[in-house]
Amino acid sequence: MIQEHSKLSAYIFSLIGLLIPFSLVAGPLLPEILILIGTVLIIFNKKLMLDFYLSNKKFIFIFLSFYILIIISSFFSFDQKVSLIKSITYLRFLFLSCIIFLALNNYKFVERLFIAFAIIFTYLFFDSILEYFLNQNL
Repeated sequence: MIQEHSKLSAYIFSLIGLLIPFSLVAGPLLPEILILIGTVLIIFNKKLMLDFYLSNKKFIFIFLSFYILIIISSFFSFDQKVSLIKSITYLRFLFLSCIIFLALNNYKFVERLFIAFAIIFTYLFFDSILEYFLNQNL
């Protein structure tokens, strides 16, 4: 399991993990920015990267095998340049899984994530009811 890392980094990863569901409602830009911030924090903190690697060797092996397969298959597509660019960006999902893994180490994160999803689903439910009856979005 992950060794103790600083409370600030645990708080930041928990905050990013809680903000990602809210940002998904707003569109694709905000989650990508949050993932980028988390990725930068992970890359600059070698200890976190090493702990994540040691805890999830099988997952990383399977992910990197799939990632290499995607890149190889993009060479055989009709539009290689576009396909290769889209394939390379899939690496961010490895960092997203690392962010979620680090956030889950905070014991209060799961409770807060449940509350966040409850708020999001309630908002989307009332928005869909409002849109159905009044033809207006929130």
